[in-house]
Order: sequence, then structure tokens, then C-alpha cells
Amino acid sequence: MPTLAYIEGTTTIAMALVAVLRYNTLQKDMRILSVFFVLGVANQAAQLYLSFQGIQNLYLFHFYTLAEYILLMSVLSLWQKNEILKTILQYSIPIYTIVWLSAKMSLENPTLFDNFTSSLSSLIFIAVSAYTLLGVVDEAGENSVFRDPRFWILSAMLLYYSGGLVFFAMSNAILFYAKPEIIFAWSLHWGIGIMANLLYTSGYLCKPPR
Repeated sequence: MPTLAYIEGTTTIAMALVAVLRYNTLQKDMRILSVFFVLGVANQAAQLYLSFQGIQNLYLFHFYTLAEYILLMSVLSLWQKNEILKTILQYSIPIYTIVWLSAKMSLENPTLFDNFTSSLSSLIFIAVSAYTLLGVVDEAGENSVFRDPRFWILSAMLLYYSGGLVFFAMSNAILFYAKPEIIFAWSLHWGIGIMANLLYTSGYLCKPPR
């Protein structure tokens, strides 16, 4: 396995560990985010185990994508000042779930990547995180925005989902590339993941525990 994959896995575990260690000091939004990070570690561990056992594991991405949307959109809705937008984001969760279920029955094969639903959620995350980040920066005013966990989390989301959108959309096509090209594509994805993990972790470390 390429070195970048190990580094990405290590930063994911470290990020989840920081989230767990600080869980009791966190408010509701960051606690939900912590659950998401722990779920991410569990998902990667399950994928690795099944892979080493020679068992098809791509179906895990499908369920992870739905859990990802539910948890992250719950966090993003809590960060909205506009009540109408907050309500829209909350209602988007059951709507996305219906789209997800429909895609499983028609567009997507569980033995392949979920390129439609993952790309759709990525587009939504990009738009909402960019809008929310602008609001956080504007709200900071003369105070340092770098002391606001939301700044780091939203920056990580914007980096990860904008950088990974093309990868998510082309994930099934990449499966049929030559091995060097597959490794190159995944290396780009792992590199973006490493940088995003460092930003996520900064969100937990930018303020001392309460």
C-alpha cells in the first residue's frame, strides 16, 4: 500500500482520537462532528479488513455517504444564523435520504462506487460550507477567526469536497485504469485527505478545553 495511504489513515485516526479525548468539553455541534470522525475510522477499518479477506467492500461507501450527509448537514444547520436556511438544511436530510434510496434502486450498483450520490452530496457541502465560511469570517470582525473552530472545519470541508469532487464523479471509471494511473488518482485523493484531516484537527485544538 502506498505511503500516502498510511499517512492519510494515521491522520484520520489521530483526528478521531483528539475528537474523542475532547468530547466531554465540546458543544453539541462539535460532538456530532466527533461521531462522524469516529465513524470514518470504523469505516476505513472495516474496508481494510474486508479487503484483506478478499471480500467486496465497496458497498460500505454507499452507507457511509448517507451517514456522512446526515451528520455533516446536522452540524452545518446548527451554524446557520438565518432560521429559514437552517430549516432548509434540516429538511434536506430526509430529502437526500429519499434520493439516496432511489439511487440504490436504479442508478447505483452496490459493487461499485456510489459516484452519483457522493458527487451530489459533495456539491451541496461545497456550496453550504463556502457560504457558512464567509459568514464566520464576517462575524469574526476584529477578533481572530483562527480561534473559531468553525473556520478550520469549514475550510477542511471546502478543501476536501471541492478537491475530491472530480474523483468521486470518476471513481468507477478509475477502477478500470491501469494500475499506475489508479495509484496516481488515489494518491491525489489521499493527499487532499491528509490536508483536510490536519485542518479538522486544528478545529479541535484552536481553543483550550473548557
